[in-house]
Amino acid sequence: MIRITNLIILSILFFVFQVSGINFPDFWFEHITIADGLSQNYITDIKQDKDRLIWIGTKNGLNKYDGYKMTIYNHIQNDSTSIPNNYISYIYQDSKDNLWIGTNTGLCKYISEKNCFEQFNFETTDSPHSNYNISSLFEDRNNTLWIGTEEGCLISFDLNTEGLKIYRASQGIKAIEQDKSSLLIRGRNKGIIHFDPIEETFYQTAIDSTFNSETVTTIATDPKGNFWIGTQSHGFYLYGKNLNKLSGQTILDIHFYKDTFALLGTEEDGLACYNIYTDEFQYINNTHKNVNLNSEGITSLYVDSTQTIWIGTINGGINKFDPNRNRFVHLSLSPKYNTPSTIHCVFALETLDNQSILAGLNTKGVYSLDSRTYKIDNTAINQIAPQLSETTINTILKDSRGLL
Repeated sequence: MIRITNLIILSILFFVFQVSGINFPDFWFEHITIADGLSQNYITDIKQDKDRLIWIGTKNGLNKYDGYKMTIYNHIQNDSTSIPNNYISYIYQDSKDNLWIGTNTGLCKYISEKNCFEQFNFETTDSPHSNYNISSLFEDRNNTLWIGTEEGCLISFDLNTEGLKIYRASQGIKAIEQDKSSLLIRGRNKGIIHFDPIEETFYQTAIDSTFNSETVTTIATDPKGNFWIGTQSHGFYLYGKNLNKLSGQTILDIHFYKDTFALLGTEEDGLACYNIYTDEFQYINNTHKNVNLNSEGITSLYVDSTQTIWIGTINGGINKFDPNRNRFVHLSLSPKYNTPSTIHCVFALETLDNQSILAGLNTKGVYSLDSRTYKIDNTAINQIAPQLSETTINTILKDSRGLL
């Protein structure tokens, strides 16, 4: 009788290894919609919090997603611990890990310990109006949270002292970023507005030296500190660089991926992926075969801590791309084995050192794989143990002494 001391269940696997590079991602999306518990399919914003939970704003409710379960938060009348309104306009996490939720009738902060919200009242003697339509949130280098509203108010909120100041711009404030000496603001109308926090004054500049009157839709900062300006019907600009791309398209959001790609969400033409270094584009929309993007209108983009891309759409819910899922390449032993009749199954895998992996095959012995170069070879092993060259290998184990 054979005594089995260790029960090892091995799936029959082909010899595959995950690879990555600077080529355009091979996009394939998982869809998250109302059928999966989402409160609405029109997405307004997406962010990840300190606990790696994904927060999704819609025109009808706030959603918290843990990868399996969707929790929906709605406004409850006369309940100050609920969100101020179901229309979620902006989601932002500050440097103190506070999660801020902007709605079209006010701002609130999520209290994770109690799973509820603290609503903020911005009513002052100078500004009796308190229920602002929040359109943008941004924390500067001095730990001041800047709050932009559709009513044209720029509100500074000191995260340390909770001191509050309200400034009035000439138009609604839609996006906020920071350069060396001022805040860059996307207004409701054309051009870029600046706010000087020291002088407490507003002034306006052109997008570049050629165009002064484009309607700005979004502002984003790349890893090198450059400002990317999305516009209505004129593509995007690199601020101060006289670079304009995708002219004729409306850009609703810009996000950066792996320091190499600019992801550009368009209003009607799906996703554009721009390689910053090669000046090449990849278009992801329904005009291309083998693309399952379920909406051509993209409202929001987000890249989480695992490099998963979350795409919010107009009436298509979430399109999620996980680069770590189903990204494999087949590695053949040699060209003569690369036919259906000569494919061999891998029955055992074991690490040899920090660079090499051993694979045991049926009827072909042991091969080593260089995990850096992906070179597969059995020459060295055959020299040490030639009797294994045509043997089926069921198990490989390296013990605590390093012996195989």
